[in-house]
Amino acid sequence: MINHIALAIPIFYLFLHVVVRIYFWEFPYLSVRYFTLDITYKLIMIFQLIQQWDMG
Repeated sequence: MINHIALAIPIFYLFLHVVVRIYFWEFPYLSVRYFTLDITYKLIMIFQLIQQWDMG
């Protein structure tokens, strides 16, 4: 469990950084609110996947 989280956190931050770069490069006109909601949704999905890995 700890190994999965320790492995997932840096990968997750790298992924988030890339997503933010792509968002503001391709869609600079999108509202911050939509961007925040979308990132929050992705965060929830990723943490659900991590929890499934821990159970498995």
